[in-house]
Amino acid sequence: MKGRNRKTYPTKVPDLSVIACFLASTANLGEHASSLDLGHCPEKSVVTAFQLEMRQNKSLDRWQSLEFQSCAFAFASFCGKPLKTIFHRAAFMSFILPPPSRIYLLRHASANWPGPGERDFDRALSEQGYAEAEFVAERAFERDYRPQRVLSSTARRCRETADAVARNLSGMDIEFNYIDALYNAPLDTYVELLKASAPAQSVMMIGHNPAMEELLHLLAGEEALARSIPQGYPPAGLAVLDATGAATGWTLVDFLQA
Repeated sequence: MKGRNRKTYPTKVPDLSVIACFLASTANLGEHASSLDLGHCPEKSVVTAFQLEMRQNKSLDRWQSLEFQSCAFAFASFCGKPLKTIFHRAAFMSFILPPPSRIYLLRHASANWPGPGERDFDRALSEQGYAEAEFVAERAFERDYRPQRVLSSTARRCRETADAVARNLSGMDIEFNYIDALYNAPLDTYVELLKASAPAQSVMMIGHNPAMEELLHLLAGEEALARSIPQGYPPAGLAVLDATGAATGWTLVDFLQA
């Protein structure tokens, strides 16, 4: 039996200037060509080119060509990361466009372990968790962090975390939405809900790990993730992200934790 045909990629990394020229011409970067920061973040260069292409043509045709995939593979090799990781981040980031222009990511506070016969969904906040939620919500209020809309998992520990937000932002015109789909949801569910939150200019998501940490990584990038939460996304951690207005999308402007 004959083996299946497989796509082949170059084993030698091409000159970065050649790759940059190819990306610029393929994605019609034009005046944005300087966005390709090969020296400091070649991975972001692929993301930048991908995003600009999506904004202009809303098509993946050119990005599925063997020629581009070969260049992208070279970038992945240069970055020391799997090709699918770069494309995964680029594809999602291309679709998370303002509005909203500010995103708040709040992981639920610490919860008790389930008792005998108790479902994980029904776990309540621990005493420490109640204190964490109040502390972070108070600091958010002090810094004038006020979302127009809150999207929370319906799990009890997320609802009780949302209660702390509601208490500290009482009197504000905030819409609270409790969504079953956020419980034990994969990353793409969080992304889809963010996209559907327009026209709200600021949205807070209250949810669970690992999706919350994956979403922060997707939006802010690996360097910001390592700098802000080197030990992982803590309970009651609140990330504040603003749209940059540039092709690279989002920047982490603050991270609050108890």
